[in-house]
Amino acid sequence: METSFARRIILFSLLTMLSFVVSAQKETLVIGQVFDRFTQQPVAGATVQFKNTSISTITGNEGYFLIKANNPAAKIMVFANGYKPFQIRIKRNATLGVEVWLSPIGPSAI
Repeated sequence: METSFARRIILFSLLTMLSFVVSAQKETLVIGQVFDRFTQQPVAGATVQFKNTSISTITGNEGYFLIKANNPAAKIMVFANGYKPFQIRIKRNATLGVEVWLSPIGPSAI
């Protein structure tokens, strides 16, 4: 529990600091973490992409990501091997913090 709380504090702190920088630049910045819906463990190596663009990033070992663009799509797609794709609607020219919960594909998801 403490680790999860500490992660949220760190994420919030980063989001707050970066919001001042981004607001002056008219960029969209999304910071977040990707989790497995059932095990509640971070998902490393997931692809996070602005929909219908080539702008993407990969989550790190703890499932964290940061993606930004000047004129992005209004949605973010999240893909990972063994999981159903996930889509998030976002507000343009904003700084957002999100948690993504992916559902596994296959018998374990039933």
